[in-house]
Amino acid sequence: MTWSSPDDIKVKIERCWARGDVCRAALGHSDIFPWSMSLGKPSAKQMLDDFSGMQDWVKNIQIFAQKKQIQLQWKTINHRALGAQQLSAALCLESAEQAARLIGKTQDLKQWLGLYQLSIKALPEVESWLLAYPLKALALALALALAVVWQHILDLCVWMKLHSNPRVYLRPLDSRIALLHSDGNQDVSMTAKAFAKLHDNIIKQVKQIVMVENEINYLTFPNMNKTLLIFGSGYGFEALKKAKWLHGCRIYYWGDLDTHGFAILNQLRATFPQTQSFLMDKRTMLSHQYAWGREPKQESKDLKFLNQKETDMYDDLRHNRLADKLRLEQDRITFSDVTQAVKYITTISQAHGEKS
Repeated sequence: MTWSSPDDIKVKIERCWARGDVCRAALGHSDIFPWSMSLGKPSAKQMLDDFSGMQDWVKNIQIFAQKKQIQLQWKTINHRALGAQQLSAALCLESAEQAARLIGKTQDLKQWLGLYQLSIKALPEVESWLLAYPLKALALALALALAVVWQHILDLCVWMKLHSNPRVYLRPLDSRIALLHSDGNQDVSMTAKAFAKLHDNIIKQVKQIVMVENEINYLTFPNMNKTLLIFGSGYGFEALKKAKWLHGCRIYYWGDLDTHGFAILNQLRATFPQTQSFLMDKRTMLSHQYAWGREPKQESKDLKFLNQKETDMYDDLRHNRLADKLRLEQDRITFSDVTQAVKYITTISQAHGEKS
């Protein structure tokens, strides 16, 4: 057979969807619609050898088009033995919405359009990336709870745009800790010098510090009593060295589960020996195998400030014992595991006699 079945039609549209063409077309950034999709045609020999099969194909395509409310284009074929035969030549898809409906992607397309409008309104600079990688953006937004976390990420991007090159990002995880003299958003950034000289009234309220590497985790981290959350962005924790008051706090570090994550932990502990890691263990790695990725360039040197469990995990990574160049990015860890880690840290706080 050289003509297309309903399943073949869906496969063609799914390929178009996978390339992002349908999403782009819905915004007028692609001219594929209206799309006259050729259905192929039987050869003269096929028409003669399998005339009933050809009739069944024409009937099935017609039923499919009527059911899906799609227009068919017809063509008359003059056959020497069979005479004039009317065959369906092409399927006419009028719009991106019609194509999405055919493959069950109507809701996905609606979410994409909402995501696009939300994003370019807040940050027009992201339009080119959204149009280049629509499905990647959609998958990320859906994984992050579209209406909530995505907006937070956009807000953070806008804020970073307006405050170029800040050294320390932080926010209180306890609403009773006020970094600003207002009742509004307490997420702030400051220079390393300003952070080192936080007012005593603030420092007295802070008993522990949580440090994370990725923006997503910074934005979504659960509340904790008497705790400041610091976003370090890789080796940016170097800016904290002058904050002597941190030596009086319990410090918890959570980074990517890869060789560089452990190198950052090692660097941090060299300055603040009391630092404890969490969600950087073998159990976490093995329970998230579906989210494993590859670390482009691994760290290989010995890290003398890691404890034994951390060293074992680091050795597994740098020697590729579990997989080649294995990494588990921080933002791929399930939120339920994060909340369990917070409960554990809270238990430690209570063991130190601290109350809510």
